[in-house]
Amino acid sequence: MKRILWMISAVLIILAACDKEDKGFVPPVKKVLKVVTLPPSDITENSVTLNGELLSLGETELDSVRFSYWEQGNMGTRVSVKADVSEGGKFSKTLTELKSFKDYAYSATAVDQEGHVESDIYSFSTLISAGIGKPEIETTKFDSLTFNAASVFGKLINDGNSENTRVSIVYWKQGFPNLQEYANVEMKEDGTFHGKLKGLLPAQAYEFNCVAQNELEIAQGEPQSFTTTSTIYVDVTAPAGGNGSSWEKALTSVNDAMEIAEENVDVWVAAKGVYFNRNIRLKKNIDLYGGFEGTESSLNERKPNLRTVLDGTHENPNVNNNNNQIMNMWASKREDKCVVDGFVLQNGTGQRAGALFLGKGSPEFKNVVFQNNLGKWGSCVHMYHNDAKFIDCVFKDNISEMGAVHSGKSVTMNTIFQKCHFLRNEATIRGGALFIKGNIVVRSCIFEDNIGKNSAAAIFISGSGPRYEGNNVLKGNNVSGDGSMCAGSNTYCPEDW
Repeated sequence: MKRILWMISAVLIILAACDKEDKGFVPPVKKVLKVVTLPPSDITENSVTLNGELLSLGETELDSVRFSYWEQGNMGTRVSVKADVSEGGKFSKTLTELKSFKDYAYSATAVDQEGHVESDIYSFSTLISAGIGKPEIETTKFDSLTFNAASVFGKLINDGNSENTRVSIVYWKQGFPNLQEYANVEMKEDGTFHGKLKGLLPAQAYEFNCVAQNELEIAQGEPQSFTTTSTIYVDVTAPAGGNGSSWEKALTSVNDAMEIAEENVDVWVAAKGVYFNRNIRLKKNIDLYGGFEGTESSLNERKPNLRTVLDGTHENPNVNNNNNQIMNMWASKREDKCVVDGFVLQNGTGQRAGALFLGKGSPEFKNVVFQNNLGKWGSCVHMYHNDAKFIDCVFKDNISEMGAVHSGKSVTMNTIFQKCHFLRNEATIRGGALFIKGNIVVRSCIFEDNIGKNSAAAIFISGSGPRYEGNNVLKGNNVSGDGSMCAGSNTYCPEDW
């Protein structure tokens, strides 16, 4: 009997379940937390009421309702505040101490035990404060003028009774006011300020002005103008901290000057003391001039026989000098030009050249003395792929294996030596003065008392012969081996030497 009753109960349960399926059973709907942001109200110059509404509550208890607000375009100023909820689900929060005439954005967030829901973003602008007036500003001066920069100074006389007054410096190339640029300003408590103008062009006239702007007005000072320099000044005896803009503010290192120099800028180096600078990098269209007393304003004021001394001696005797040429040039094209004029390059030591290494380029060396340098291939100069000119230069008392000047590649070179004096240079193998692979022009030069231990006391040429022009002179050169003054393929000293 019990078994029958059990079977009847099971059938009734199955029938009840089928009956529910037939009627379409619907599970209970989960309540979703939903919040919206409403437009702000009661906007003044420094306050506003933010508004929102809870459209539905979630399954769990509501923890809080909050607003987040920030200055538009600057999320770093974002602030979160708790809102006041009223009956019906509406909530609000009044903010004070806002900035006048400022754009703000805000959103509302509801938080329960399952998480939080954030609403859409609304924006608003505070009003102009009562009493705001026109600011007053003065453009005072410019200073620290160089070939590519200047400092501008000004003063904010009053801010027009506004905490939102902004100060800026505007500048433009003279004649192009529609191409204005702006400089960052560093402000002091007394209202004075300055800004650095950067990226200027050498020898270019500029105009500039100081501008103040608040919610109501824009004020400008009196425009002023300046012309950037085209020269960087170097004086080893100058006080530290100079920017190279004048002799009074000279840099103390040739390396520092060449590091910052740009195309079409000259570097002037005073002939005071000795510059222990090595690996000076020559650059395209940057001319390097020595021989100044430190008061000149033009190249014509230099004294012809006054030269600036660059010394390759290292102040630390434990440092290996084998690859410390005094000067080098790594041009990208053979046509790249520069000028070096009025220097003494001495006591340089290098594996290839003691004083000067030249890659590609067409540099011109004028009135330069190379003395007491030591290098394996070119005591003074080692070069290749190069169309250099040496004019009124002196090469004296230098020692190498091959040549005071040595070219290291079997390529066509168009090097000119004009009115140069090669004196007491020694090559332990050959080519006391010149060891050249390529085309050269020797014009009105003097080769005197040079030594070639094996051959070619004066000139050794590998490749096509040189062109001898003008009145060249050979005297007192000392050779051993085959005893020639000049040697190499197709190379002989002219009979009238």
